[in-house]
Amino acid sequence: MTFGRRIAVAALCSTVLFTLTDAWLPPIITKGNKFFDSKTGLEFRMKGMAYYPRPNSGEMADVGNYDWAADEHEDVWQPHLEVMKDLGVNTIRLYSVDPSVSHDKFMCACSEAGIYVLVGVTAPCKNCSVQDHVPPTCYPAELFTRGQMVYNAFAVYDNTLGFSVGNENNLQVENGADGTTTAPCVKAFLRDMRSYAASCSAAVRQVPMGLDIADIPPRWQWISYYDCAVDNDENSRAEW
Repeated sequence: MTFGRRIAVAALCSTVLFTLTDAWLPPIITKGNKFFDSKTGLEFRMKGMAYYPRPNSGEMADVGNYDWAADEHEDVWQPHLEVMKDLGVNTIRLYSVDPSVSHDKFMCACSEAGIYVLVGVTAPCKNCSVQDHVPPTCYPAELFTRGQMVYNAFAVYDNTLGFSVGNENNLQVENGADGTTTAPCVKAFLRDMRSYAASCSAAVRQVPMGLDIADIPPRWQWISYYDCAVDNDENSRAEW
């Protein structure tokens, strides 16, 4: 978190939720294939859920591209976070975030509840994710722009656990894809996002970058592919 933004957001936490000294959870870091608490050095194991509280009925029931974690929806997420805290949840995963709106209150509330946040970079809007097409057309230029905006919006929070550049892309089987067709585009997007994060490291904490894949065979193939470096470029490897 940059110094100026840290003071501003921590002050919000102090005013709204709790004391400044306890304002943020310690950042989580990666070593090898595991997560660790940067303060205690202990391994961090996630206990949580995907959080997208879409209603079961009404006009919002079929909307898949809506930012429920925005500060303006505090009446929705605040009671949910209280329940999660009681259940011992320590991690939630967000979908379809809007990087143009504030998430300060939400992230502060999550930190107060002991909850880290995995942020999905993509969304189900036009050119907001890797597409069901053969490379290189499966990686729209607009996607990287969105990725930078999401990173800028959430890397400032110490309880941002990581960023996900893909959401079960190994299930993409349309337009002639077989589940592996779009993988090079996901890999390229991962490389670009890790490179961007590294370029920002002087101003903001470098947050781990990875992806979510469907738990289907051949599992070892998916893990190996995203764990290998292309042309000795470490940024082409998933950190989680």
